[in-house]
Amino acid sequence: MKIPYHQIFYLVLLAASTLSCTPEEDPASVPPTLTLTSDFFPDVNAMTVSAGSQVIVKVFGKAGSDGFSSLSIADGETLISTNELTINGQVITSNPINLNTSEPFEMTVQWTSIKIAGKRTYNITLTDTKGLSVTKSCTVTTLITAPNIIEPQSDISLTRSPGTVVGTVFKVLTGTSDLASITFLLNGQAPANLSNLFVGQTQSPVTQNIISLTGNDAKGFNKEIYIKTPVVSGTYIYTVLFRGVNGLEASRKIQITVGTPVVSLTGILANAAGGSTVGGLDLDSGASTSISATNPTSATAEIRDEGQVNPPSDKTWRQQISGMNGAEIKYLIPGNNGLTPGFTIEGVLYKEEISVLWDRGISFTEKSGDGVRLISAQAKTGDLFIVKSGSKYYLAKVTEIKATASDDKDQMIFAVKW
Repeated sequence: MKIPYHQIFYLVLLAASTLSCTPEEDPASVPPTLTLTSDFFPDVNAMTVSAGSQVIVKVFGKAGSDGFSSLSIADGETLISTNELTINGQVITSNPINLNTSEPFEMTVQWTSIKIAGKRTYNITLTDTKGLSVTKSCTVTTLITAPNIIEPQSDISLTRSPGTVVGTVFKVLTGTSDLASITFLLNGQAPANLSNLFVGQTQSPVTQNIISLTGNDAKGFNKEIYIKTPVVSGTYIYTVLFRGVNGLEASRKIQITVGTPVVSLTGILANAAGGSTVGGLDLDSGASTSISATNPTSATAEIRDEGQVNPPSDKTWRQQISGMNGAEIKYLIPGNNGLTPGFTIEGVLYKEEISVLWDRGISFTEKSGDGVRLISAQAKTGDLFIVKSGSKYYLAKVTEIKATASDDKDQMIFAVKW
């Protein structure tokens, strides 16, 4: 049948109209919103923690057009295992976490950071029931840390007699890993002899230099380490080194000067006006000597008495001293010039402790009447002096002053150590 042209045009127009007609679309869906904050860092993209420690982030969610479906926490693209993840302090059983709510929420998300040093980006994604999602990231830099020796707080320096035992308590906390071992060094090298090193007891010395730490000791060390001092005088520097499983180390040095016991004696210095055989003091023996060059005893003296103020017009005993035969004398004043406030001559037990005090001494400034000697101020009981004669050093403390008004038999009595 032949179709009229006007009908053909109508059919084409109907077909075009049918093809161009589509159903009315739904309004655009609004995705949820997500905010991350931290109570410990102002910027969640600049957080730094110890490797293997906890990352804590606060998560705030607000629904868009539809309710929430889930929340996921990922290390990069990998979901974090539930055994390393808690929500509001509670263990969870799945990641992503099912939410099934449309109410705004706040939760604290906590997970374990990586156990090596580095920088990681963690992604937290909130998804709604229509499948729309939003992802926020936080960046965490992890640091590995060394063991922390909290006791002793610093290196130790001491002097002891040969063959004595020195005990030091070591309290050591783990860093970002358990403690692995203790190692000893002597003067920077592995000691050839371990028989004078003990850990936790003094019955049995250590038998190997790298001592493995296990059990409770690996979680934190709290024991005494003992060192039996060598029999030969000298200075020995022991290093006690703690190494963590992560390879980082912390150490303390124990410097032991093996000393020679001091000689202690009493010396009597007589008023130089008392005669030609007195006025000097031999610190090696404590004996009184002459100050006259013609008397042989004068050659052994280190200290001389300055006699009277102005004989014969003023016979007042000066009670002042000076060095003799090239000896030099300085004051020692506790709490001054680096000398500890509690310093006492009684606390000095070894010869090696005396020489180091010379630089703590304070020089005399007054001169003798003839202008050739430096002399002390008027001495009084308790005054401390250090004397240097060649390479030898002495300590002297005024313990008593015997002033006699009727004659020149005055005496200054010293406790001497050398």
